[in-house]
Amino acid sequence: MTPELKLLHIETTKEPMMLWNERTDAEWCEIMHRIKEGHRPWSGSGKHDALDLAYYEGVWLRDLLHVTPTENDTVLDLGCGNGRFAATCLPYGCQYIGMDPIPGCIDFCRDAFEPWSEHFRFEQINVYNRQYFPQGTVQPIDFRIPLDDESVTYAAAVSLFTHLCTPDVAQHYIGEMVRVVKPGGTIWTTWFKSPPNEPTSITERTVFEEDMIRQWLADCAGLEWLYSHRGETTGQHDQWWVWCRKP
Repeated sequence: MTPELKLLHIETTKEPMMLWNERTDAEWCEIMHRIKEGHRPWSGSGKHDALDLAYYEGVWLRDLLHVTPTENDTVLDLGCGNGRFAATCLPYGCQYIGMDPIPGCIDFCRDAFEPWSEHFRFEQINVYNRQYFPQGTVQPIDFRIPLDDESVTYAAAVSLFTHLCTPDVAQHYIGEMVRVVKPGGTIWTTWFKSPPNEPTSITERTVFEEDMIRQWLADCAGLEWLYSHRGETTGQHDQWWVWCRKP
């Protein structure tokens, strides 16, 4: 088993750009209420309803990241959904590319982030998924990220490997992320792992063995293991967050 290397939170002296503050929290929440497809938080909490949380999840993610993008970085968000991670990246003025198979999510993101279209772009990818995009014509094992080799600094796949079903597809997607990330860049993935979950190969909740995931990332893909947390319960949303670096 690969040793656990804890990566300290990377502090930055650069304050987030004022772009984030061009809209108030209330204005962002109003926009999130236009969401019609893709991921929605399951329920509200306290003073926030579920669609408010589609915005606040992005704000909270910003405090949990272990890397801080700058205006010189390009971030790939594979499986971007309705822009939760896009909202996380917005304050830093980085270049951002969001990709998702669900057309409604891409349409929503293009509208919601239109004021920042110079830096943020969203692309619909024609990949088959029985649950999310059954009309897709490209099989997951044949999918190629439509980016050049070593063209992004960070690649994130949040709640993506939790729906890929089979080990060969998961390894293929890891390979594609490694291909497009620059040397020294960071790859962030999330998983349902076993233990504590039972392994499954269903679209709705794919679970892989932890040792297998570690082998794919460290041994097969040649990535340096940086940090991981969460994923210690069988909770519906308790995914295992893993950060690796491409040597």
